[in-house]
Amino acid sequence: MKRLKTEFVYHNAGQGLFHSGEIVESDGYTFKFIYDCGSTNKETIYTSISEFKNNSKNNKINMLIISHLHSDHINGLDELLKHFKVDNVILPYFAPEERLLIAFKKINASNWYYDFLKDPVHYLMEKGIEKVIILGGEKGSEHENNVPTPNENRDLIFEFPNDDYLIREILDKENWEPYIKDGRVSVKNHDGYMLALGLWIFRFFNYKIKQQNIHEFFYRCFKGNLNISDSENLKKFITNKEKLKKLQKCYESLLYTNTINKNLNNTSLILYHGPIGKAKSNYRCETLFPQCFRYIHECCLYNYYDCWSSAFGQFLTGDINLNLRYEEILKHYDNYLKKIIITQIPHHGSAKNWNRSLLRDLLNCKIWIISAGLKNRYNHPSYEVIEDINLSDRVCLWVNEMNYFKIESIVEWQ
Repeated sequence: MKRLKTEFVYHNAGQGLFHSGEIVESDGYTFKFIYDCGSTNKETIYTSISEFKNNSKNNKINMLIISHLHSDHINGLDELLKHFKVDNVILPYFAPEERLLIAFKKINASNWYYDFLKDPVHYLMEKGIEKVIILGGEKGSEHENNVPTPNENRDLIFEFPNDDYLIREILDKENWEPYIKDGRVSVKNHDGYMLALGLWIFRFFNYKIKQQNIHEFFYRCFKGNLNISDSENLKKFITNKEKLKKLQKCYESLLYTNTINKNLNNTSLILYHGPIGKAKSNYRCETLFPQCFRYIHECCLYNYYDCWSSAFGQFLTGDINLNLRYEEILKHYDNYLKKIIITQIPHHGSAKNWNRSLLRDLLNCKIWIISAGLKNRYNHPSYEVIEDINLSDRVCLWVNEMNYFKIESIVEWQ
C-alpha cells in the first residue's frame, strides 16, 4: 500500500494570498510547493514567511507558482527567496506593456519589485532558480487531457506541449532566447499536467487578454512620446519611479473608463492539485476561528482525523473572473471537478469575480476559502458570495491577518 502524508496551509496573509503544500513519503522524501506569496501589508506577509520558515524542516521549495504579477500576490517573493532555494517557478506570460501597467498600479513598492517587472526571468535566474516554465493557453498544440496513473517515479514530470505561438511573441519582445536554448526557460501550453512523486497531479489553466485597451492607454497617456513597439524602452520605463509618478494621474483616470486592471487579473494562472488514481484521504482541519461564517463541517473537526474521502483535490483561482470563459474552464478540468473538496474563491471574495454556478458544478467541494484583509478599502469579501456559500450548506472560511486554515491528511492507495 502506498501512503503519503500531506499538509496544506492557507496562511494568514491578510489582503493577499499565500498557499503552501507539503507532500511527504513514508521514508521522509518531501515535495514542497507554494502558490502565490503576497499581501497589501508587507509586515503581514513577512511574518507569515517567517512562520513558514520556522515550521519547515529544510530550506528547499520544489515549485513556486505565481498566479499573476500584482503586488498583493507576490510582494513577499524577494523575502521568500532570501530563505529558500527554489527549483522551479511556473508563471503566466505578461508582455512588457502589461508589466508597465502593473507598475503604474503600485509606484511606491520596493525596488526589487520593479526589477522583477522589468524582466521576471532575469530576476528569477539571478536568484538561483533552476528552471522557469511560462504557461499560456491560447493557440497551443493539440493535446489530449489524459489522466495519468500512479507510478514509482519520484522525479518531477512535466507533460506540457510546447506553445509555439507564445514562444514567437516572447522572442519578439524579450531577451530570453539564451535561457530557452539552454533549457532553463520553457514556454508551454496549459493543455497538460505536472506530476510530483508519481502520485500528485498539478493541472493549470491560463489565457491571454486582448491588447486593445492597453494600447489605448498608451496612446492617450504617452501621446506618442513612447513607442509601445519598443519593448526595451518600455522595460526601462518600469524602473523609473519619477516617470511613473508623472503619468500616474492619467493611469488613475483611465481606470474609471475601462477595465485594464481588471483584465490583468484575468490572466491569473488557475491551479488544480490532488492525488491521482484510486486514493482515499483521511484528513483533519485546523483554523483559529472555525465559526467565521458558520460552524465547521462535521468531517473537518479541529484536531481530529475522522473523515475518509475519495475526493481530496484543491482548486486555486488567483484573481480570475469566473464569469469569463467559465465553460472553457469547466471543460479543461472535466476529469477533476468531482475530486475538489477545497476552493479558493477568486479576488478575495469579490462579487464581480464570483460565479455561483461553481457551487453546482463542484458538488463535492465542502470548504470555500476567502483570503482577504480584515480592513481593506475594497469591501472584500462580498456578503453576496458568503450568502451563496452558506445557503448551499457549505463551509465558508475567511483567511485574514488573524486567521489561517490548515488541512492535514493521510492519503492511501490500495
